[in-house]
Amino acid sequence: LNDIYQGLDPIAFSLGPLVVRWYGLAYVLGFVCAAAIIYFVAKRWKLGMSEDNLLTLMVCAIVGLVLGARIGYVLFYGDGYYLSHPLEILAFNQGGMSFHGGLRNSRASSAPSTARTSAATPCSTRASATWNA
Repeated sequence: LNDIYQGLDPIAFSLGPLVVRWYGLAYVLGFVCAAAIIYFVAKRWKLGMSEDNLLTLMVCAIVGLVLGARIGYVLFYGDGYYLSHPLEILAFNQGGMSFHGGLRNSRASSAPSTARTSAATPCSTRASATWNA
């Protein structure tokens, strides 16, 4: 299995100067699946989450995840390289994303948007009453 993995080309396809990698496609597929699950669960449980609230939540989570993953990579795996090349921190096309940095920051960036958008839902008063009891 390791031989198959090592033999894979990291580039899924390219259109001129645009290069799409498998890792990027996995991110996009994960974001789409997360949005679909949140939408259908909110609809089934009648949480009152609008498409606008879902979009706000997903944009905050995506931006937080990508920035957190990059910052995590720079801090944990950069070995001082980025201290002498600070503009390279923004070079997302050169690779370098950290799962734990992305997870931590996506949760941190989603929390304010969740608090802001859930204030208008009927469940927020019930949930806060339950948690405060």
